[in-house]
Amino acid sequence: MKNKVITFFLLLVLTTGLLSGCATNNSEDSTVKKEITYQTEDKSEKKDSSFQEKIHENGKSYKLDHIEYKVISKENKKKNGNYTKEVVSDPIIAGENYAPVQEFVDPDNGVKFSLSNAKAKEKVVDDVYSQEVTGYTDYDQFVDSSSVPSEKTITTTNENTGEVQEVVCTLTGIEPIENLENSYIDITYISYDSDYFQWGDTVVKKNESKPDLDSATLVKSVGADPNTCTVKNVYWRGKTYTQNGEICRDARADVTIKKTYYRANYTGTLQTSGTVYTAEYTGILEYSVPDQYIYDMSATAIYHQSHIALMVGAGIGILILIAAIVWLLMFFSKKKKENNSEEKSK
Repeated sequence: MKNKVITFFLLLVLTTGLLSGCATNNSEDSTVKKEITYQTEDKSEKKDSSFQEKIHENGKSYKLDHIEYKVISKENKKKNGNYTKEVVSDPIIAGENYAPVQEFVDPDNGVKFSLSNAKAKEKVVDDVYSQEVTGYTDYDQFVDSSSVPSEKTITTTNENTGEVQEVVCTLTGIEPIENLENSYIDITYISYDSDYFQWGDTVVKKNESKPDLDSATLVKSVGADPNTCTVKNVYWRGKTYTQNGEICRDARADVTIKKTYYRANYTGTLQTSGTVYTAEYTGILEYSVPDQYIYDMSATAIYHQSHIALMVGAGIGILILIAAIVWLLMFFSKKKKENNSEEKSK
């Protein structure tokens, strides 16, 4: 009997411990968290209304204890605004076509721009295109800068437009130019006798294939300088003929004459004007607003299980333990009385 009582007592203690342990475990697992994320421009903005005061999960009731807020990240607030960009053209000369593009994408920011005003500004530029123009005047006698014009109008073709234009050029200097010129001297031989022709002091046989004469004498006969005039070739021209009762025959001497010219050089510049156009484009540009942010926030609601539910298990265990102790006391008291009665009856 005593063993049964001890066994019963141990079962009661074990049952009480299990109930208390369950209550303890329930206390450790009594927290539930609910989290939401949101964006806001005010980091102090609360989302208390997004959470219920009480929730039920897995057959258990939980009550809201508090809500924790945290800033996850932030970035500057963005806004869109109209943005104007100017594009300046290359100089456009007369006759060329100015055609700005209708749209383009700015490689720096990726903004798409559309043409709003093709000729917002215009500016005439004088020296868009320059072309050097040169010319000269030759004189067959000595001249200097005081004896020639200081300017010369030269007609030229504009290489850029193809137009014929006149340019006033300025004297840049005078230089001597040596040049060899081809010329000739004609000679007429007159019959000297039956066998010879005569020209001046020179005689030549009538049957000669080409006349032979002194070059210096020939050159001097026409007033030329033998130092600058050179005889290259002498030959007959045609057959004999009679003139004024005399038998004649013509000859020709090819000569080169070295002549010195005096060249006055002129230089000028042909300038072509043009127009530079400024076109306006508009686009929508996203920009960051200083000191204004968009916050990524998290709100975490902390729920705890009801205290009543937590204490029920512990309370039951305690009541069972108290009941067991009372029962044991009563049991041993009764047992003691029975033992006393048995002793008295003996």
